[in-house]
Amino acid sequence: MDPEHYCRNCRAILARAATTGYVLLDLYHLDEIEAYPIQEGAEYNIRIYSVSVTRDIENNYLTITNIGHLLTY
Repeated sequence: MDPEHYCRNCRAILARAATTGYVLLDLYHLDEIEAYPIQEGAEYNIRIYSVSVTRDIENNYLTITNIGHLLTY
């Protein structure tokens, strides 16, 4: 999407993380939006999720794996 589709604060968040053009956004708390760049080899812990980005060598595209963790107390 073009930058004019985002508010100024969101554009600032995206500018810091969008180094490769694509990002993952954690919008759970709208006053604390987190942005994570999608780049090969990246691994993130986002709330209760483990997210990893790998390259599919055969097809030459990035794969995003999202694993949710069930917290039992």
